[in-house]
Amino acid sequence: MRNMIYWKHADGGLCAQAFLLVTLLVPFVAGCSEATDVAPWDGTLGSGVRAMADQSAAGDVDGALATADRMLAPGGAAQLRQTLDRATRGVSESVLSPVTRVLDLLGVSALSGEDRAEIEYARASALLVGASKGEENAPGLIERAEAALQRARAAAPGEARMSAIYNLGTLDLMAAEAVRATIPEIAGPDAAAAAGPASPPDPNQADEPEEDPLVIARALYLKARADFVELLAQEPSEPQPGQNGAANVEFVIRRLKELDAIEKQREEQQQDQQDDGEKSEDGEKSDEQQSKDDQKQQEDDSEKSEDGETSDEQKPSEEENPDESPSEEEKSKEDPAEDSEEQEPEETPEDSQDESEESIDQPPPGEETIEEKTMTAEEFQRLLERNSKLQEQGEEIRRLRRMRGKIPAKKDW
Repeated sequence: MRNMIYWKHADGGLCAQAFLLVTLLVPFVAGCSEATDVAPWDGTLGSGVRAMADQSAAGDVDGALATADRMLAPGGAAQLRQTLDRATRGVSESVLSPVTRVLDLLGVSALSGEDRAEIEYARASALLVGASKGEENAPGLIERAEAALQRARAAAPGEARMSAIYNLGTLDLMAAEAVRATIPEIAGPDAAAAAGPASPPDPNQADEPEEDPLVIARALYLKARADFVELLAQEPSEPQPGQNGAANVEFVIRRLKELDAIEKQREEQQQDQQDDGEKSEDGEKSDEQQSKDDQKQQEDDSEKSEDGETSDEQKPSEEENPDESPSEEEKSKEDPAEDSEEQEPEETPEDSQDESEESIDQPPPGEETIEEKTMTAEEFQRLLERNSKLQEQGEEIRRLRRMRGKIPAKKDW
């Protein structure tokens, strides 16, 4: 052991460390071989992958998946080695690399990251073949295939990883194309009629708003573009046949531009509808205001016409009801000479007659006019009789004034 530790070789130190680690692992080989439900694959990696391809092509998807499980099910010691590899982040495998052949002979061989990536990729291929043949659980098979491709993608760099990335992008692109076909602007008006009547809603199920297919398609296109861009960053200058990431990226970009144009068209249509709604509301408001103005104008006209009729009714009553002061008449009868003395010399009979008419027409102050809108026949007859009496009195007053005007004025010269 001491000679082994101080081995004079270029890689002597590393070999000594590997030997020590093997010495520690060998006692655990028998104790770590736990009984498992899946028997480990006794063939090589290549033979197992070919067996999976043959089984999936023959329609035996379950057999291909069972082979993948056997290839990924190591023995107890190999499982311990893989656990150490994950715990030390690859340091243990670097230490054991000089004695890998010895470990394989002891049954402590472990799968590398590239081997696991190839097995997971073969598993995903078998699942996709089963989904393409119309299996009942096709969506579930596709979901399991995506999970296997993700494991192959994360296992280790290599051809299997690049193929897994390309297939993940292809699956996302195919799903995006299927959702894109359901967008109303692309499907057209005939798609709804071809789909048939919608099923009645379930009353027990809560009402959930349906997500816009345009949003779903955009998310899938973006996911596919990310996969193809990652493939471009890792693939060599000449990609593998059938894995042209650049062409797929250009195709996805065209689809995204198409979705952006559809969304912009929707926004413009929505804005136009809002503008039309605001215009219609403004038109309705203007019509209502115009009708209110017309109604108000009609009410004002009716009020004016009623006021005119009321004034016309009051006017003849005021003209027919002149109220005179009998005191002036009696005073003029009692003392006509005194009135003549107070009269100015320039006053003419015509002026006195006009003044008498004005005094007759004007009612005395403090006297309220009686407003009567409607009169009975008896009231109208009494009004006529009173009017005739007033006319007689007026004639008498005019006669007295004419007689008074003939009295010669007293001359003071």
